[in-house]
Amino acid sequence: MRILLSISRHLIVTMIAFMVVGLFAIVTVNISFLNPIAHTLEEFSMTDMYYQALQETASEDTSHVITIVDMTELYDRQSIAMTIEQIEAYRPKVLGIDVVFEGPKEEPQGDLMIESIASMYDNTVFSYRLLGYDGNQKQFTSEVHSFFTDNVDVKEGYTNLQRQLYSGIKRELSLSRKSCGEQKSSFVNIVAERYAGEQIVSSGQQDLQINFSPTYFQCLKYDSIKMHPELIRDRIVLFGAMGEETDMHYTPLGKMPGIKLLAYAISTLLNHKEVKRLPIALVVIVSFFLVLLTQLLQDAYEKRVDRIKSPLFQSFLSSSVAVGVITFIWVVLLMWVAFLIFTMSGISLNLGWALSAIAFVDAARSFFDTCLKSLTK
Repeated sequence: MRILLSISRHLIVTMIAFMVVGLFAIVTVNISFLNPIAHTLEEFSMTDMYYQALQETASEDTSHVITIVDMTELYDRQSIAMTIEQIEAYRPKVLGIDVVFEGPKEEPQGDLMIESIASMYDNTVFSYRLLGYDGNQKQFTSEVHSFFTDNVDVKEGYTNLQRQLYSGIKRELSLSRKSCGEQKSSFVNIVAERYAGEQIVSSGQQDLQINFSPTYFQCLKYDSIKMHPELIRDRIVLFGAMGEETDMHYTPLGKMPGIKLLAYAISTLLNHKEVKRLPIALVVIVSFFLVLLTQLLQDAYEKRVDRIKSPLFQSFLSSSVAVGVITFIWVVLLMWVAFLIFTMSGISLNLGWALSAIAFVDAARSFFDTCLKSLTK
């Protein structure tokens, strides 16, 4: 009977702790001046902490598949076309061009050269953008292509990045979207599959959780291609701007140019190392179990302290400060285990709810005991 009452107490305290966390979540969402806090919590992701830890402790892997050619200092289309032809001369397996040539310009020679490249090289993938998202139809209503796409059969994919109203950190990349009534593949998807020579993702998969495990991508300036042909031949070469401020994005590794973000996404696809997130139902179960386990450990600790004969030590070890330190060490251990699971399997265990509830366990237990005493009087 005593064991049953103890288990019931732990279960009720766990539920109270989660109810307190849920109440705070509801308050921050529904009270306008607390909205910034809610958006900050939305931005939080355990994987960001894991990547930062990897960046500081692990050595970077060097990609032997992807090379970036920086075109930041190229402004006219003729120079861009000549650089693309120079890259093609060293026979990359796939050349991905992260440039949208919107409409002809007063550079007829450059336009003709780019159009010739598009029709001449079968390994070239151009980019375009999707516009006008219709939330009701769940599709884009217009597209911005390069000027030659109506006249030349080119391989192209859209380079839209996932955008949310408040979220600025990019962790996902789109693989396919419906546009103008048709399902379209992204630039990343097309480049990766052309390199692999096979379909990599299932037709129903629309988003990619990018793996940001620190990776070094060789980057060549447009005028140093001839000096490093080994970084071009049989590789994926991404041609885009590394220093264009308008194409910078915040990622778990800090500020990053769009072309490098595409490189990380392509690498994730090719290496089959997409970050796997647990279903929400499983996250809830794991979180509940961890909070319950925390209580059992705290209860065992308190019983152990009660057996100490020294009043001074007993008083100190039973204080809220000592219990807080022990709980902190336990939380650090949980985060370390979650980090090891992530590095070994790529599974991201969201401990946010569990850690939040653990912070309120002591208060929830005190509240429960106070209520129980008042009811039994």
